[in-house]
Amino acid sequence: MLLSGVVLHPNLAWPLVQLKMALVLIVSVKGVNAGLLGRRLESADWAALPRRLAIRSTLTTVISQVGWWGATMIGFLSTH
Repeated sequence: MLLSGVVLHPNLAWPLVQLKMALVLIVSVKGVNAGLLGRRLESADWAALPRRLAIRSTLTTVISQVGWWGATMIGFLSTH
């Protein structure tokens, strides 16, 4: 998403564009975490899911949603 957005010649001095780039970077890094987390969840006992693992997976989901929706809304605002 960062690379495809470059061809649109965004105004990198605009704080919202900088925020969008930061959100996409955060979501990308969180994606690596989600992959590792997925492996742990596959082997977890769902009847006795450890609290820490449940919190980690909830935070991963929330950060992903906030990041992607935030980047999408900023992209919409920056083109209109």
